Amino acid sequence: MMKDIFSAFGVESRTGVSTFKTDSRFARLWYLRNLLLKLISTKSLYKRPLIDLIRTPFPFILPDAPRPSTVVVEFTNHCNLRCSYCTSQLEERPRGFMNDATFSNLVCQVKTMKVGKVSIVGNGEPTLHPKFTVFVRELAEAKNFLSLTTNGQLLDSKCIHNILEAPVDMINVSVDGKDKEGYEQSRIGGNLEKLIRNLTELKEMKRESRSPALTVIRVAIRPSQCKMEQPLLDFWRPFGDVVSKQYIVDFTGAGGDTFKPLGREDVYPRCTLPSKQLDVRWNGDVPLCSYSQWQTGQPGGLLLGNIRTSSLLELRDGHLMMTYRAGHRRRETELMPLCKGCRYGS
Repeated sequence: MMKDIFSAFGVESRTGVSTFKTDSRFARLWYLRNLLLKLISTKSLYKRPLIDLIRTPFPFILPDAPRPSTVVVEFTNHCNLRCSYCTSQLEERPRGFMNDATFSNLVCQVKTMKVGKVSIVGNGEPTLHPKFTVFVRELAEAKNFLSLTTNGQLLDSKCIHNILEAPVDMINVSVDGKDKEGYEQSRIGGNLEKLIRNLTELKEMKRESRSPALTVIRVAIRPSQCKMEQPLLDFWRPFGDVVSKQYIVDFTGAGGDTFKPLGREDVYPRCTLPSKQLDVRWNGDVPLCSYSQWQTGQPGGLLLGNIRTSSLLELRDGHLMMTYRAGHRRRETELMPLCKGCRYGS
């Protein structure tokens, strides 16, 4: 019975290998249901245009949007942890911090394009940036909805104050395990006691300031943990407004205790990323998508350009991106050669 449930919502086991249906849109919406309900109850969801909310999971039922619904920003690809399954520790790209000129350019373009959502994440820990608090405040003024993804290790009272004052609408904290050994074996360099103190202080400061910011605890789930999902979620539940599952999928082929994405080398999955999202790296580079690096075998992936020399709108509506967008919408595989065999299929 448990196997049937996992299979229905994207997780299954084949000949002893745990796999994850990365192209299962129903599975993704199901896993996000608690978060979506919480966003609705706090009215945070309505900070974004309704049409963007529809386009995000189902972009092909409407014409192309005049702007990307989401811009994902990487302040830095430096990290204070060395998570056992994360590609950050591989140092495939040069390390660095977004500079003032690149950031100012980004903010100006986000304002001009009236982007509905900005997500601060990337291949590193955003709170490590020397100007993190300044950058967060300026981005918060430029958009409708701002989210932050962090490992939570650097969330001291000063950092929390600036996050809530900005304001950040959603604070995603990525965690592992439910005890010191489980957490610190996966998140090498992390300290569970410190994280618990930080999350407790975040909860208290939100209460005192009556902040509407949502704290989302994203619990990493490995194949070996599928039978103990509920105890894992229950352990972290007191520290956030919403607890969600994040299945650890191995897109790099490194192996280990991770899910293997389902996919066939001869298939072109229908992907929505070119229709809804642009990623901006710390140096201003904008790739076709964050998964193109694995398709090309190059750390930088297939680049559309750089925001220091081109606007986000020019990159999004340039020939390369429009070709791939049309290929996925019309299922014309000759227009999207790089996508053959991609195991993401968002």
